[in-house]
Amino acid sequence: MPISLFLNEKFIKFAHEKAIKVEHMNEKLILSEDGKAVLEADHSIIHAVIPEGVTKIGKDSFNGSQISSVIIPEGVEEIEFGAFRNCFKLSKVQLPNSLRVLGQQAFAATGLVSLHIPEGVTEIGLAAFFNSRALRSISIPSTVEKIIDPFVAVELHDAYFYVRDLDRLEMGGYIDCENLYVPSGMLEAYKQHPFFGKIEHIIEME
Repeated sequence: MPISLFLNEKFIKFAHEKAIKVEHMNEKLILSEDGKAVLEADHSIIHAVIPEGVTKIGKDSFNGSQISSVIIPEGVEEIEFGAFRNCFKLSKVQLPNSLRVLGQQAFAATGLVSLHIPEGVTEIGLAAFFNSRALRSISIPSTVEKIIDPFVAVELHDAYFYVRDLDRLEMGGYIDCENLYVPSGMLEAYKQHPFFGKIEHIIEME
């Protein structure tokens, strides 16, 4: 059976036994039995701190909630399909360095304005930021190996790509933004790559 976490005596006892640090007194989550996956969040949740020990934010777990900010701790490796989609008020996300996979539609239709994706992430799934129309700035780490059309219906202003080995990068679709910032010495490689072909301003970072 999944574990339901509520801020009452039972929850406080569970948190103490599992060494879970409770940051917000209004938090309500349902975790998997082993405590390693978030399965569902109450739709009324506004600020969330994911408990220590969680390694995965499950499919559609926050879908459609009122959440505006979330802190995801070190140890979380995957954000699954649609985990935060349709969270229209979500504007602040702190991602951990342990993260490896951003699943399909993980942050589709959110209120994010900017996002730094940390080094270590290797995969960004299809339509990961679909219809997040407020999103203006994003950084893509050098560790990414697979990125499949994540910015559908997104009008980026600035995109920072730190990938140097474009030949090993599995890509699909394209990215359209006003300014693309690329690593030093990679200007021509990015200009000639079809994924970046629609971008008029490609700027080499120092």
